Amino acid sequence: MKNEYKVLIVEDLKSWIREMKNELSKAVPNAQIEVAYCQEEARQKLANSHYHFTSLDQNMPTHPESFVSVNVGAGFTVDLQDKYPCLGLGIYTAYSEDENYALSVGRAAGRTIPVWRKSAGSGDPSGISVPKWAGNVKEWMATKYLPFCFNQAATHLPCHLAETAGHINGVVGKDNKNDAQIFARQSFHFWTLVLQLSSAQAMAIARSAGISFMVPSDHKYEALENMLTDLLPVLQSKSSVSLWTPYIGDDGKQLINGSQAIRLLRNQHSHETPLEDYRVQNKEILPNLQKIMDAAIFWANHPLLTDIRPCGGNRYKAKVIKGTGYPWTEQEFQMDAADLNPDHVYLKYSSPYSDTVKLIDLWPFVSLEFNKDLNRPCLFLISHRWKNNWYRVSMNNGHPEIWKPSPDALQVLE
Repeated sequence: MKNEYKVLIVEDLKSWIREMKNELSKAVPNAQIEVAYCQEEARQKLANSHYHFTSLDQNMPTHPESFVSVNVGAGFTVDLQDKYPCLGLGIYTAYSEDENYALSVGRAAGRTIPVWRKSAGSGDPSGISVPKWAGNVKEWMATKYLPFCFNQAATHLPCHLAETAGHINGVVGKDNKNDAQIFARQSFHFWTLVLQLSSAQAMAIARSAGISFMVPSDHKYEALENMLTDLLPVLQSKSSVSLWTPYIGDDGKQLINGSQAIRLLRNQHSHETPLEDYRVQNKEILPNLQKIMDAAIFWANHPLLTDIRPCGGNRYKAKVIKGTGYPWTEQEFQMDAADLNPDHVYLKYSSPYSDTVKLIDLWPFVSLEFNKDLNRPCLFLISHRWKNNWYRVSMNNGHPEIWKPSPDALQVLE
């Protein structure tokens, strides 16, 4: 199975666009390629979809019909790497004098952004032709994308997911039995956490939208997949998860298919597996792990928040549940007045056409409790209900435990 990629080309010259699309489709046949002719068009496409890589021109118009502006690409990159931390970025420019500035943009964010200078023709041997650019994008996607994602995820995903991503990042691509074992084990753990958080989030969104659903009756991962198979098409038909859809696929099929494939691989897994069998197994894990990572990136771009409080006018502050460090960083945003519980966990989302943020309360399906052993809060997720008992899992270990909901929580759950 090959990895499937979605690439956005941002370039104002149609002649370049045609050649870039043609060469990239030959170099990466499994890539879905889209284009934007100015910064604003690119901004809207990025807000409404999920791309794995974006190639930016350096000098381009900011809006349709506007004149070309200098350094738009590098300046735009500053915004994109903050808003979309797991988005691969590259600059393909004819202006080599801007290369150092573009490189410094990436270094300031602790990452390397490739800068390729466009070739001026056969008399310009140091320039990068379009076929060579396409080959460079292909190589970056094939060898660097997933390690880059796990490196970024270790900083930008919710705490326990970030920790597991960091473990995977340390061993991805290494070819010895110990690291292969760690990669397989941590990949399976990452999958379970994404599946469990996706399920709890889906139930919370359904509850907020007034959509009825059945809580799973056991903690098996197949039960969560079945619930998502039934629930996500209903949510998507009511536009309740429009911003989530690009990350999990229509009707959630990308997430569910990836989950089912990894679950089957996990069932075949043994600690006595020879190295060669690990190589085969991990090769099969990778494309499905990318589907799981696509689902996880949603929380990097739309972070979970807690301790939300007003800070004047219609401005609010919140703690962002991300990374392995604690205390968490804070974020300030604009939002219409709302009655919020500072102890609840909220999903943040916003329209690409407005700076105003909207929130979905995930409680009691997702909740926070302070763990004295870890000296930080931990996320807990509704797991299932069996014989009138409610169960939840800690994202710290993924193990189900009996949970006695408070009267307020029980009123929501019933």
